[in-house]
Amino acid sequence: AMCRYAGYLSKSFLPEDHRRALELLKEASELGSFEAAFALACLYEEGKCGVAKCRKKVREYHLIAALRGCIVSQQKLANEELDRGNYEIGFLWLKTAAKAGDDLAMTSLRGSYEKGLVSREAYNDTVTKHRDAKAAMTSELREEARMCHLGRDAIP
Repeated sequence: AMCRYAGYLSKSFLPEDHRRALELLKEASELGSFEAAFALACLYEEGKCGVAKCRKKVREYHLIAALRGCIVSQQKLANEELDRGNYEIGFLWLKTAAKAGDDLAMTSLRGSYEKGLVSREAYNDTVTKHRDAKAAMTSELREEARMCHLGRDAIP
């Protein structure tokens, strides 16, 4: 709820609303919300909501969000580390996201495996966990809801 209200305030043109949005996001992050940590990373990356751009804060909040399970933050950290040449840490973040069921991370890891940058054992373990995560996210009820949602969007 704090994140949602902070999002509402951040769209305001009033500086006091921006300050309050930032306070709410920081509090929600301290309480364990990966969504709030991710939102803070984005604000510091873009320099929005009354904060100056700060690469150190972006990384700090992406790290918090990634450790709490935010797949987008895991991917961003993986890409950043791989770009720096820190392959061990970069692949660790890619494997973490892939094991949570993220297809993009799995595709990136597959490409790295095919280039010989990831061991067969690590790759096979990740493939198994990725498949298990995808299976856990699949059910007849979820598929029915997805189809219902798609049908609703298709109606003009």
